[in-house]
Amino acid sequence: MNIDSVSNLSQNKTVKNNSKAKMEKVAVEFEKIFARRLVSTLIKDSFKMADKNALMGQSNNLYRRYIVNTLAGELAKQRKLGIANIITQYQDNMSHK
Repeated sequence: MNIDSVSNLSQNKTVKNNSKAKMEKVAVEFEKIFARRLVSTLIKDSFKMADKNALMGQSNNLYRRYIVNTLAGELAKQRKLGIANIITQYQDNMSHK
């Protein structure tokens, strides 16, 4: 085995690892988008204010967005919904064919 073939194998592994890491990131981001929509829908009536133009209504909307983004981020990071797992598993199966 020559040094060039070892170098090529090493580079191929690095490319595959980078590709897998990118796919993981994309899968988690997709789960985060889905989780954000889910959480937003679930709590839409929890933060209603009588006057949306008032200062209290605006701060309430800001707080609501913070809660939605935080919960969605945690759900996605911990892969609680399983969407990212399904995406990466599908991608692994497709790459082995």
